[in-house]
Amino acid sequence: ILDIKPNGGLVKPSGDVERLTYLSNESMKTLFPNKKDDKSEMVGFGASNSGITGIIAGSIKSNLHSNFVFDGVSIANELGKGDNYDMNDYTICLQLKPGTDVASLEQMIANLYQAELLKSKKIDEVKGISAFLDPLSNLHLRPKAGNDTPYKILIALSVLGVLILVIACINFTNLSIAQAAKRAKEVGVKKVLGAFRFQLTKQFLIEIFMQCFVAIILALILAELAMPSFNNLFQIQLSVWDLENKLFWQLPVILCVITLIAGVYPAIVLSGFKPAFVLKGNFSTSKQSYWLRNGLLVFQFSIAVVFIISLVTIDSQLKYMRNQDVGFKASQVVYIKNLTLFNNPAKMGSVNFEPLREKMLKIPGVQLATVATYIPGGTNGINSYSANGIKANIDFVNVEFDYFETLNIQLKEGRFFSNKFKADTVNSAVINETAAAKYELKNPIGQTITGSGIPYKIVGVIKDFKSQGFETAVQPTIYTIN
Repeated sequence: ILDIKPNGGLVKPSGDVERLTYLSNESMKTLFPNKKDDKSEMVGFGASNSGITGIIAGSIKSNLHSNFVFDGVSIANELGKGDNYDMNDYTICLQLKPGTDVASLEQMIANLYQAELLKSKKIDEVKGISAFLDPLSNLHLRPKAGNDTPYKILIALSVLGVLILVIACINFTNLSIAQAAKRAKEVGVKKVLGAFRFQLTKQFLIEIFMQCFVAIILALILAELAMPSFNNLFQIQLSVWDLENKLFWQLPVILCVITLIAGVYPAIVLSGFKPAFVLKGNFSTSKQSYWLRNGLLVFQFSIAVVFIISLVTIDSQLKYMRNQDVGFKASQVVYIKNLTLFNNPAKMGSVNFEPLREKMLKIPGVQLATVATYIPGGTNGINSYSANGIKANIDFVNVEFDYFETLNIQLKEGRFFSNKFKADTVNSAVINETAAAKYELKNPIGQTITGSGIPYKIVGVIKDFKSQGFETAVQPTIYTIN
């Protein structure tokens, strides 16, 4: 479905092997720098003392233009075995047959899901719970479960690019017409010698085509020179010469379109000079040309004014984002990837974070050290929780002591997690303001919120902070240590 093709082919787990793992090419080179074959490798998972091993079956080339970004992909015989329907750890992908009624299928799946939930829940608890289908093509730009900010940004940038091209074409057209006098006698002489208007128009279009072609070559050279700095700035890996790049067929189309837009009118004007007039020194053009040239100039300046207004608006937005309090402070905080295995000592493969914390705190300059399953800017997990008679799906983050202090997140009421309270590692929770409002908790401290069958005692409420940026509303979130 996702068109993921491991190098050397896909091998599925079978027999006693319940799970196989494929690493990205980059991760494979990191773990096995001298590996030159496609043979499987046995490795350890989790902490060094976890005793859990697994098989690395091969590697997969990452798709730079895909939302599916990974260090490794694990393939199992059966996912979710033993989990209940309150868990939202997996996304199901379906490949439908052509002509399938998606709306009817969506309703059937929703009914089936609710029927399974009713086996263990009351009917009032599942009324608002449903399932939906979303085309995979929507995932990147316009997902149902998410926001369409990337789509809006794409539209805005596309409009901006088109307007810039239009301005360039108008400039080229006006410049060509302004220089018409220099070539008027050339046109007159050629017409006297028997050249037809069609031939002259074709000649001028070819000249304009060659100018645009040279411009594209120069643009490609500049793009290639600027690409390393661009990739480094935005932490991406783009390439002009990627074989999968659609630019190879798009550029010729763009070249022809720009040639026609920028060149047709000047070519027609230049080829339309009458020999009897131009050879006498009369290079004036028609009134229609005069009004068209002035109209193009007015249109060009109108677009320029739009750009100026947009620039001022964007600048004010950037100033707002720079000066607005996001609710936490990321300065002087270093994020180390893949330390979450220390977060959950109750789970197999995890170890207690405390020994590592003590070692980190001995490093000069380190004031606090903590660990969490998700960080601000990432995507939180989602699970079903109930409190005050209200059940809803909210974000959850598993954290360790000093998480809020490390990010300087502000406390509204109650307290943060503390190792002075043993219950904090078992069934205590901290929620944000949005979660308190979601469950209509006027006095949340001491109340219970239940998720996955575990009752958590709310010990603190933190002020909302913009963990997902300015384009996404603050989501109701629960923080636990378990």
